[in-house]
Amino acid sequence: MKKKIVSLKDVVVTYLTPFLYPGKKRIWKTVKALEIDSFEVEKGESVCILGDNGAGKSTLLKVIAGIIQPDRGRVKVEGKVRTLFEVGAGFQPESTGLENIFLQGSLFGFSREEIREKISEIERFASLGDYLYAPLKTYSEGMFIRLAFSIAVHTEPDIFLVDDILSVGDIHFQKKCVDKLIEMKEKGITLILVTHSPALAERLCSRAIWLDKGKIISDGEVGEIVKTYVTLSGKEKEREVIERGDLKLVFNQGRVFLFWKDKLLTSLTGGYTTFMKKKEIHVSYHQEWEVERKSDSEIIARGKFFAFPVIQEWKISFLNDYEWLWRIKNFVQRKVEVESFQVGMVWQGNYSKIERPIEIYFPSIRSEEWKEIEQIKDSFPPIFLKSLQDLPSWEIAVYQPVDRIRLFSEGENGEGKAIFWEKREAGDLNLKFRIPEIEKSEAKIVVPKEYISIQWEGKELTGKGGFSAGFAINGKEYLVDLFKREEYVWEEDGKVRFSLKRFPFWIEFSWEKKEGEILWWFFLNNLRPIEISKPRIILNLSPVYSNWFTLEGKGEFSNAPDSFWLSLPSLITPIIGVEGKKVPSLLLRVIYPENLFGVVQKEKDSRILQFFLPSSIKFLPGYHRLFEGVLYIGEKEKIIEIRETERKRKREKKGFFIRKGRLSFVWEEGRGRIFFKEGEITGSWGLYWSIKRKGEWEESFKSLWEVKEINEEMMVIEGKGLEFPYRKSKVILEIK
Repeated sequence: MKKKIVSLKDVVVTYLTPFLYPGKKRIWKTVKALEIDSFEVEKGESVCILGDNGAGKSTLLKVIAGIIQPDRGRVKVEGKVRTLFEVGAGFQPESTGLENIFLQGSLFGFSREEIREKISEIERFASLGDYLYAPLKTYSEGMFIRLAFSIAVHTEPDIFLVDDILSVGDIHFQKKCVDKLIEMKEKGITLILVTHSPALAERLCSRAIWLDKGKIISDGEVGEIVKTYVTLSGKEKEREVIERGDLKLVFNQGRVFLFWKDKLLTSLTGGYTTFMKKKEIHVSYHQEWEVERKSDSEIIARGKFFAFPVIQEWKISFLNDYEWLWRIKNFVQRKVEVESFQVGMVWQGNYSKIERPIEIYFPSIRSEEWKEIEQIKDSFPPIFLKSLQDLPSWEIAVYQPVDRIRLFSEGENGEGKAIFWEKREAGDLNLKFRIPEIEKSEAKIVVPKEYISIQWEGKELTGKGGFSAGFAINGKEYLVDLFKREEYVWEEDGKVRFSLKRFPFWIEFSWEKKEGEILWWFFLNNLRPIEISKPRIILNLSPVYSNWFTLEGKGEFSNAPDSFWLSLPSLITPIIGVEGKKVPSLLLRVIYPENLFGVVQKEKDSRILQFFLPSSIKFLPGYHRLFEGVLYIGEKEKIIEIRETERKRKREKKGFFIRKGRLSFVWEEGRGRIFFKEGEITGSWGLYWSIKRKGEWEESFKSLWEVKEINEEMMVIEGKGLEFPYRKSKVILEIK
């Protein structure tokens, strides 16, 4: 059993503090700064003290150092104690650095001869040059730290107390200090460290305590205490936690921390944003934040800088058990020149490899704390981050243009692997994080380049052209997949915009994933009146699909030659589906508009499903819904169930009917159905007629019909032909 070198029992420290209330005399109150029931540290142990400002961390160190005597309780410390507290504490500002070395050495009980033997080591470590012979009042804060730290670590302490000042000074000296502390730890020197940096805590310490309002809240293994501190520390209004499945996301004072099965995946720096302005750095965790929990899977946080005219809004939400979105909006309050805006995510060190868009390993760096290892200059490359241990990989996509993506690796004693997305302006940025290896077997929409792709388990189901919409303007045909993509904006449901030169409008395709289905919409946004003809939905599929089906029947693509339109049992249909071997069944349903014409086409390298209106539509300026529907992809049995439900819904849908006695006639979508005593006596094709013109046949169910007049025993209907759109038919149906 190791020797207890520090022991506190029932320790209480209070301060007598004056309070000046408006209109009242000064009132003195006793404030309890520390209340420790029991705290012990073994020889050679390294302990970190975590806590917010005013938690009692510095007071605890001063009690251990003997600087403060407690009001009550017992304190026992064995061995030589060295401290690194406030900058300049215990030093003489009028004396030189060298004179202060002798002064501090004598206070530690060393003779002048013993101090002379250590001068070269202290001087070499501090690297002050000629300033060693200058008065301390000429020193910067960083130079004070160099001298104080060098004296403390070279005067043979048994216990070294450090109070959160290692963040002062340049990054190279900070690394030098950390390396020295690790060396002291390996020699068996007891370290007790106060820090606001959980990352530093995990690097230097094996144990941590969390102080809050002078009391020890938690005491245990540093990783566990750090996770608890990250989740629950700080102001209540500036922190929030959301969970979905095995994922947990913590927002805390302008940083994002990610957990998987209760293991912290990010480093303790987490995810944050940075603005650069004329060598000034403004980071998100220096803002004042308010966070609102919108639901169990979404939070909105708003942060404001004290001296920088930008307000940020972060919307963080889970899409499912393996995907989450981080949407960042920047509201610039007045004109400000920003050299760069960065969104950074710092991961634990076991994330050691980037597989895409380039393959690269994060190396161990010996020369400096952080080193840039690669830049990717591309607007939309998804980053595939892989762990060589039992942790999930991540695919990270950015959905606005960025100027570059920067990859950094932390030094050999650290754990951080950082990815920064950088823009040269304070624009918005949206990131999507996805764990690909645990993605469920379900469909998803992807817009890789110029078309809309449908994928299943990472395999593309669509053919060339993908999922598209089309129409004609002044007799010229246009397809969405030939448009120029204007922007790709990821929201909780997807959204992509397509624009076409010379035309004052753009087409927007939106989608939303639900369990077992994808809801989709095509919208038109036009700036001036426009008329489009024959608007249609087109789904180009892989040729692996061998069969098609509708509500009325089914068929095989193999029975038709290439470039052939297959005849459907009913031209007007709300659904068309396909089946094939080793691919999921697919069903496309159109909800709006109703009574669309459906066709199926076989091409050599694709299978095409199409819905369209044979007429023209005029639109006033505005935002208009063109099409709305649902896409079902999955097991054949599920698709059959959906199809049967749709058939039942159609059967229950009342058509126009006339009746006399026991005889009834129902008119539906260009064909008639005859019933006698409630039983249908017509077959599946019903009653229809055909007209032949110039060698071409057109059936009645290939026209659009409208009932103009109806009573109990007679109806008058008018139809507009599809093949001969200039011809109209008027039919009178009467039961005698």
